[in-house]
Amino acid sequence: MPHGALSNDIATYLDCNVCRFGASVPRMAHRERDPSVMKEQYVQALASAVRAEAAARDVSRAELARMISVEKGVMYRYMRGEREFPLSILYEVAEALGTTVDDIAREAYRRMP
Repeated sequence: MPHGALSNDIATYLDCNVCRFGASVPRMAHRERDPSVMKEQYVQALASAVRAEAAARDVSRAELARMISVEKGVMYRYMRGEREFPLSILYEVAEALGTTVDDIAREAYRRMP
């Protein structure tokens, strides 16, 4: 079905979240560029980059949590990608690990699928 064509099967065709024209397209047509999918992927990639940075410096989640005064459970959720890193926390994490937010963000982008 061409982009812009309408379909009654809403399980297969949903409003396009990428082009924002209100057209119905196959859900997978834009999935790789869908902002909500990209956000989820970036959160996971950022968590992965922080885990790698911590591992490279032999710093555990518990140690990192203590270093920046965050509860261990919260740090666990950040580092598993279950919760987004607020910029203020990411800055503290970067500082504690001896790196920069910019370096972590670049590494996260590199890890994006």
